Amino acid sequence: HVAEKFQHAPETITRYFKCMLIFFANAPFYSTQVQFPMADTPIATQIMGGPCFWFFHDCIGAVDGTHICTFAPLEDQQYM
Repeated sequence: HVAEKFQHAPETITRYFKCMLIFFANAPFYSTQVQFPMADTPIATQIMGGPCFWFFHDCIGAVDGTHICTFAPLEDQQYM
């Protein structure tokens, strides 16, 4: 638990975590440090040949922030 590790109250940890999240998500940090790859950007060799990333094979564009709204049939919803 982060609060125990740093010996601060959970509210303090939450407050500072939110401050850091806002900092990293807004200008000037985000606009200068975050760059999205182009379609022709090569994939890093650590990802292409790494054993930890095998489940991303052929997933180009699948993890890019796209949300596809879907619904399960009523007969299957009891299992969700």
